[in-house]
Amino acid sequence: MKDLTTILFALLSTPILAQNFIVKPYLQDATPSSITIMWETDYGDDSVVKWGLDTSVENTTTSIATSTPAGHQMHCVELSGLDRFTNYYYKVVTGLIVSDIHMFKTPPFASDNEDFRFVAMSDMQQSWADPEIFEEVV
Repeated sequence: MKDLTTILFALLSTPILAQNFIVKPYLQDATPSSITIMWETDYGDDSVVKWGLDTSVENTTTSIATSTPAGHQMHCVELSGLDRFTNYYYKVVTGLIVSDIHMFKTPPFASDNEDFRFVAMSDMQQSWADPEIFEEVV
């Protein structure tokens, strides 16, 4: 009976938490042949980026995860060997959580003389004091 009580106590005192994105996937350091995809989760080391030229995202690249000071996991994947000025689709998978499928376009070389638009913005973090500021900026 003592063993059953110990097991029951252990199960009830262990929080059952759903894994979540702290920061959803975002892109960094785009070049004509590579791009870095990063995201943050509350826990979970096993992560991949599934990517490809269409929404079937048939390629898989494993992420590198590092712990943050807050105890979360920051995930990072660099995709390389990409074709310039090409649309790619991707989603991230960490444990049981899966992002939506997103798309990015690799930039052209300057010598390609192609029009290319991009947005540059700072990392504004989350401000609970002013949660609507991002919408104002955009």
